[in-house]
Amino acid sequence: IQSVLDYVYPSELFPTSIRATALGILGSTSRVGSMISSLLFPIAFISYGQQAMCFVGAFVLAVGFAVSYFYAPETHSKTGI
Repeated sequence: IQSVLDYVYPSELFPTSIRATALGILGSTSRVGSMISSLLFPIAFISYGQQAMCFVGAFVLAVGFAVSYFYAPETHSKTGI
């Protein structure tokens, strides 16, 4: 399932000329990532255990936060309104 960020980030990050393509790429990447994680998570959970999978999830969230924080443009108004 696509999230709100799949629709918000392309409009903030990409110029209008490639925005539709960016949305398509993000949507397909999201679907492929979901498929891969759905297939591999049970195998990894059995092999490595609950604690290791929680650390992997925390790492993925931390990387996502860092990328979003440093590379997403600031969206506040420059006029101060």
